[in-house]
Amino acid sequence: MKLTLHVDTGNQLEGATLLGAWPGMGEVGVTAMTYLRAALGASPLGEIDMSARVSPSAVVVKDGLVTMPEVPSNSLYYVPDPPLLFFESPGHLEGTLALDLMSTLLDLAQDFRVSAILTAAAFAMPVDHNE
Repeated sequence: MKLTLHVDTGNQLEGATLLGAWPGMGEVGVTAMTYLRAALGASPLGEIDMSARVSPSAVVVKDGLVTMPEVPSNSLYYVPDPPLLFFESPGHLEGTLALDLMSTLLDLAQDFRVSAILTAAAFAMPVDHNE
């Protein structure tokens, strides 16, 4: 897993809040985070490349040719004032791959001395009409 930052923010993001989003039921978390990121005018910061660790579960056939699907990109964005970091992942991960991604993200949070981490995703739960 490779973290690449394209912008040197200096200490602008020290103590930032990290906002993370993953897809879920109806893409609620990712949609809310995408809206918030756009409304605040967040700029691209970098990405976490997982291509060396991801094995595709399917192939893409186009015009009779088989190709490998694109590896999802885990994107990082930032807003300097108020200091915010955004992390958006297009897919759910499991097992050691998920743990490695979270470890990389937490290392980044530690480097920026993040003050809080908030995540958004939807998870369906059975709810009785009386609840």
